[in-house]
Amino acid sequence: MYSDGVTPTVAVRVAEGPPILPPNPGDLPTASRRGKGWVIAVWVTVGSLVVAALVVVFILSAYRAIVRVGGTAAEVATQVAAAAAFSADGVAKSHRIADGALPLSLLMQQRSGVNWLPSNVPAPVSDSHTYVSVGVAGDHVVTAVHTSGCIYGLTVSSSNDPIIGHDQLPGVGTYWALPERLGSPSACSADSAPTSGWAQTDGSAIEWIITPTKG
Repeated sequence: MYSDGVTPTVAVRVAEGPPILPPNPGDLPTASRRGKGWVIAVWVTVGSLVVAALVVVFILSAYRAIVRVGGTAAEVATQVAAAAAFSADGVAKSHRIADGALPLSLLMQQRSGVNWLPSNVPAPVSDSHTYVSVGVAGDHVVTAVHTSGCIYGLTVSSSNDPIIGHDQLPGVGTYWALPERLGSPSACSADSAPTSGWAQTDGSAIEWIITPTKG
């Protein structure tokens, strides 16, 4: 009992543990941060798909280009004579004359990159020059060129030309053919062209051949 008659009040101490701190915003991702992460992941995925698609397109384009170049190179060997016939017919058309009226001198002047020979003169083999034996009649041009073998070309510009029925052609157009039977290079002239077995040419291959030498 204290002298003042008042019992002292004793404050009860509560056991204290480690302090509880509010969560650190950097430790727990918020909904906003989770949303941004999802968007980034989507864009990364889409970007990867786009890059993969572009790679596939590039590969396919390169493959088609290789196939096309290879195909054209093969066609050149068989259709160079047809290209010469087509070019000669073009000279006749540009001067508004029939193929049969096309003089050799005009052809040599307009298409000077080619050595044009009369129809009865065989085209010789040459690695440095292009020799073409050419014959004209009515509304058609016949050519012969000797590359790795003798190749013939034919351009018919009128459906009234008798050669269509004579050589069993489907109509106006440009054609190529091989010899009916193997012969010596000395026989590779326009006059020795076959009378059947003509095949229509590929227009893109003809354009490929004549473009560098257009007059």
